[in-house]
Amino acid sequence: MRAVALCCLYAAAVSLKPKQSMLHLKTQLDPHCAKGLTNTEMTVCCQGDCGECSDNSNLCADANSGRATTCCPATILAASPPSCDNSMAPCAISESVRNPEEHVMPAVHAANDCGEAKKDMKDLIDLNTHYLSFPDKKLSPGSTSDCGSYGTTAQAAAACSNKDDCVGFTVKSDAPDCLLIAGDELETLGDESGTTTYVKKEDGYTGHAYTLIPGQVSEACSVSCGGGYLHVEAGCKSDSGVKVKTGMCSALVLMNADAVPKTEFECNTFECDAISYHDMCGHMGWISRLPNYYYAPWQWYWWQGMELTGSYSGVWAGINDKGWSAWFSLDGNWSETNNVASQSYYGFEWKATIEAKCGDSLKMFSKQTGTKAGNWPWADQWTYYSDDLMDIAVTIEAPCMCQ
Repeated sequence: MRAVALCCLYAAAVSLKPKQSMLHLKTQLDPHCAKGLTNTEMTVCCQGDCGECSDNSNLCADANSGRATTCCPATILAASPPSCDNSMAPCAISESVRNPEEHVMPAVHAANDCGEAKKDMKDLIDLNTHYLSFPDKKLSPGSTSDCGSYGTTAQAAAACSNKDDCVGFTVKSDAPDCLLIAGDELETLGDESGTTTYVKKEDGYTGHAYTLIPGQVSEACSVSCGGGYLHVEAGCKSDSGVKVKTGMCSALVLMNADAVPKTEFECNTFECDAISYHDMCGHMGWISRLPNYYYAPWQWYWWQGMELTGSYSGVWAGINDKGWSAWFSLDGNWSETNNVASQSYYGFEWKATIEAKCGDSLKMFSKQTGTKAGNWPWADQWTYYSDDLMDIAVTIEAPCMCQ
């Protein structure tokens, strides 16, 4: 009887023990990230002890925190994480959860949890800080990406802020529509009823604004002498000095049309008889006010000049992409064999090798070579100077070389 009783008790205990498969299912999935923390885009579920699921959090800023794989969305996504539909954090939130068709959330959900109120306010502040809003407007040319991928305006804004070439996003019928991708030209606004366009005005979450700069020369001078115009396309860079797509500076122009930098410059202003068209340009006199066709002719400091014959023969040539120029003297008249000008003002020999060749108009190109001439030891104190001074290569194009 005792053996039978023990056997019955054992059978009862076994029947009360939870099945392993059900326990696995209950503890190994969290599709709505109820036990973790989501990033604003709701693409990643970080572990609940991270404090914040953001690449800009203190944990992610600390390279030695050891929490990048559990708390930093970019690192988590780069590792191709499992879906939260069948895993706990860290995991990837499925699009059906991020952007449900009817937006009906369960009672416990990362998007409506009362603990998210502080985060929601931060997302709203980020949206108003980083973006300009234009109701009933669209951008042109307005290249699009990730259409219909985000369920809330905050998600779309965060996704755009973390995308280097995203200039903004659109909202239609109170729901995010598409991200807008910057191109090589400034965006313009056009009318489109029912569409609200948000345009980025800061570089992600860095707080750095964008700055318009003159870009590369887009075409040759309109005339070879007597005064013409050179057209330059606008460029764009962040405050951190990184050159970006021109379209990223669109917010500056949308706020103030006068923000567009000067794009037309005078060129070839010398009189047409200033060049002697014989003896392979051997009698070319002093010519000034020439832009550097290798770099953009930036405002007041783009002047260059040259005199290939006479007692003061040489070139006033650009020495870097910051617009600075220096004088290099020739020993006698320029020729194909006497083509190296130099100066020793800074205690070392600094050379400029001059090449002259056929061209349809007078142009001067100056750029650094790979040969170091010397250095300015004090240059690191100033933004627009460089420690190392490199020898210069100068190319002059002129119609008289075509004979």
